[in-house]
Amino acid sequence: MSLQLGSNALNGTLPPSLPPALQQLELTGNQLKGNLPNNWPPGLQLLDLPGNALTGALPVELGSLTQLQQMTLSGNNFHGSLPPEWGAPEAFPELSVMGCGNMNVSGTLPAEWGSPSAFQSLVFLTLNTNDLTGDLPDSWASDGAFPLLVRLEAYQNSLNGTIPASWGSVHAFSNLQVLYLDNNLLHGALPAFHNAKLGAVLLDSNSFTSGLDGFWTSTAPLLMVSMQNNSISGHLWNSPPALDQLALLDLQGNTLTGTVPLSWLHEGNMLSHISTWTWLERGRGLWIRITGGSSCA
Repeated sequence: MSLQLGSNALNGTLPPSLPPALQQLELTGNQLKGNLPNNWPPGLQLLDLPGNALTGALPVELGSLTQLQQMTLSGNNFHGSLPPEWGAPEAFPELSVMGCGNMNVSGTLPAEWGSPSAFQSLVFLTLNTNDLTGDLPDSWASDGAFPLLVRLEAYQNSLNGTIPASWGSVHAFSNLQVLYLDNNLLHGALPAFHNAKLGAVLLDSNSFTSGLDGFWTSTAPLLMVSMQNNSISGHLWNSPPALDQLALLDLQGNTLTGTVPLSWLHEGNMLSHISTWTWLERGRGLWIRITGGSSCA
């Protein structure tokens, strides 16, 4: 049974119980309010409720939906924190998409979500534009955690602390390709990223300081890195491994000194094959932004 009533003007609250045979519930972009129920159809596979006015705490019971594949709760007005119980071994065994952005939750990222038996099918996780605080949990980067995760978005929160070195380990986030942590309160030095598939890292508008010595040694297949509007100091390395495949490097709005090494584009060196200024036009080439303007070596 599928119920799809998105993009209407429905109001009121969700009933305390839903039809047991319901497999898909899609109520995107209505005017629903009140709390989410605690009782859910055991065979529910899709739960899409973004863009409403739902309130209350996030029900722990959602984690017991063993067939749920997609859950999108973004754009509501929930309160409280992300339930640690959602990281229990038996929770969300089939969930591949979790959309929890812009829904007013606070608290920290639950360390329990990094259990090797949690979120074994999760591919996309969005937690952006909330009031989340605290550190990035080491447990999230433990061996076996988030084994299928491709995209992690936690931008525009109040996350603080440093990026743990474990997050850049070759064993961490083995399928992660996109990491968005911009517009937070993260600080300290940047780690090296050695993740096997990581291609895009956005760290704009945080409070990173020190140099980039650790980052320059990254061996992940990075294509796009943006770290603008931090307090990063130091100089640009002559031949950093991190630039081997980069198409965009944005470092404007920092306190870097020295010059852009000409070796980055010298004939026969690692970036000599790249035509500058073509990244925006044809999706390839090197675009380097270092200070207030845009410049290429």
